[in-house]
Amino acid sequence: MKIKLLLCCILMTSLLLRAQDNKNTGEAIIKIEGTGSGTISTKTRIPVRLDWVSPKFPKPGEIVSVYRKINIEVKAITEADLKDGDFKVFVDNKPLENKSGEAPLIVDKVKKEYIFRSAIEIPADEERHAIRVECNNNGVLEKSKTIILQSTNTAPSIFINWKSPDVTELAGRTYLHTDPFLELAADIETGGAALDLSQIRVRHNGVDYPPNPSNATLKVSGSRYSFKYRQALLNSAELQSVSIKALGFESDLLTVRYNSVKKPNLYLLSIGTQTNLAYTVQDALDFAALFAAQKAGNTIYNDVVVEQLIKERASTQEIRKAINRLNSKMNTSEINPNDLVIVFISTHGFISADGDFRLQGDDFSSDAADATSVSFENDVMKVMKRMTCKKLIFMDACHSGGAFDPKNGGKGTAADVESALEKYNEFRSGTAILASSQANEISYEDPSWKNGAFTEAIIKGLGNGEADANANNIITISELAKFLEKKVPELVTSVKGIGKKQRPRLHDPDQIKELPIFIKK
Repeated sequence: MKIKLLLCCILMTSLLLRAQDNKNTGEAIIKIEGTGSGTISTKTRIPVRLDWVSPKFPKPGEIVSVYRKINIEVKAITEADLKDGDFKVFVDNKPLENKSGEAPLIVDKVKKEYIFRSAIEIPADEERHAIRVECNNNGVLEKSKTIILQSTNTAPSIFINWKSPDVTELAGRTYLHTDPFLELAADIETGGAALDLSQIRVRHNGVDYPPNPSNATLKVSGSRYSFKYRQALLNSAELQSVSIKALGFESDLLTVRYNSVKKPNLYLLSIGTQTNLAYTVQDALDFAALFAAQKAGNTIYNDVVVEQLIKERASTQEIRKAINRLNSKMNTSEINPNDLVIVFISTHGFISADGDFRLQGDDFSSDAADATSVSFENDVMKVMKRMTCKKLIFMDACHSGGAFDPKNGGKGTAADVESALEKYNEFRSGTAILASSQANEISYEDPSWKNGAFTEAIIKGLGNGEADANANNIITISELAKFLEKKVPELVTSVKGIGKKQRPRLHDPDQIKELPIFIKK
């Protein structure tokens, strides 16, 4: 017994000495755990080494000067599995919040390296600021060396301004791209200094690439140089980073995700105001749920992105902002030309004295009717006409026309989806509008439906598959419109009486009515 205890003591002492030695050398730390059975187990933590790539770690006495913003890049060398959230930037010992998409983690599994990049804002206060990066390695913080930055309020003479993609409008969001090549364009202000292609580098995933006349152009006008470059993207779903460097200065960081999937994305904006109508909010919720379910299983869409504005969130100003957000996503290629945008609006509609069809916001006031309602033509259509994708608008509102047999079957299969995609891709950009009523009609709702008649019919047509007239499990705009033209009057007459009329209307100026929009589930 004494011999056994002595051997255990010797073993534990040896392991503790090894653990302390590894702690001092920065190698794997060994943790001793009692197992309760008289045995000893060990757990090895894989070490992480953090090295500065940009800015380079200065020599003793050197200070890095910075004006307002600096792009940092740190290399983590390790065999451990790391992710974006494991890294944190500290300025003057205060942690900065990582912005989504602004700090992509680039992985080189062959070299066993991670590249962490981020754009850091520094106050222009002429003070010195300490910056470091920390990595949470399985509960243990690994720290980079600290770099001292000298802030300056003197703007540099070199400016690199992105023109395409528009990094300013992206505001830190990831740029989604479907082509294997990315066309870059930037204006470079040199303050009179000469510039040629040999002095420019395009930094892609931490590697500098020299442009040449076969893939780049550089034109000069005064002190401004217009630079264009064709960058090949990696065929990977991982985030990729791109920046432009010239005369010792670097542009803001562009984060790109390459998506070669041929399926389109669906972007849905569903709006329901809470006025004196009982079911407008429920209309918006039910409509959104219909298309949100198209994200899973056999479907036309690669992704379904839903934004809902209901009750007080559906104010006049918020409706205008949401429509403009869609246009902004188109401008930054988050929405692509092959994608579908659907806008659904359930609210009161009215025709103003000057003949303008308007939609009430949740904040509507009859004393300020124009200020608390959106113009369908000016606030909705003028914005959406600028979007070069496919667009479909549903309006469950009174006078919405002033803006312009059920079958049973199986579920959609993979072959049905392929057929729908082939049909979908035949159509380029365009807009179709499905209005719940004619210009001189009101739109009804009822407790028996717990929806408006128009939305109730949409639920039956899409959700129950009743609009699938040719029983091929694919529902087009035309099939849905024909179903609504028949079903809505039936619902209204059966509940409200024979003298009540509500007749939906399809407005299809761009001839996209045969566009598939829904797969029967």
